[in-house]
Amino acid sequence: MALIDSVHEAVRQHPADLVLAKSLFTHLTREDAAHYLREIRRALRPGSPAVVTAFLFDPSGPEMAGVRRAFPHEDSRSGGRVRYRSRRRPTAAVAYSRAELEDLIERARLRVQWLRPGYYPGGEPITGQDTLLLGH
Repeated sequence: MALIDSVHEAVRQHPADLVLAKSLFTHLTREDAAHYLREIRRALRPGSPAVVTAFLFDPSGPEMAGVRRAFPHEDSRSGGRVRYRSRRRPTAAVAYSRAELEDLIERARLRVQWLRPGYYPGGEPITGQDTLLLGH
């Protein structure tokens, strides 16, 4: 616990100029994603960016058939806005509706400054995870 406390104190005294969370949100439950977004805001120096990646989908988009194949399990508490690849191990791969992740980002008092679409199951071409640039 002392190491964690010292890291928290160091970040409090010296906020980060950049936070990089590559392939983190693809393995977090909704509750954990909300926590990490609050931590990103806390750790980030005002005016500095955070780069995060995630699997995002549009529930009304044409790619939903592919999303359902790639992430067949719905988080019942989210109303279908969070989907998992494996029911046994939900954090093996997690996808968020774009609106759900943007809501979590807003609740953390961050904002999306830029978004580059990436991987949409069933879509062409498959290019990787969605990349988001966040700021205060």
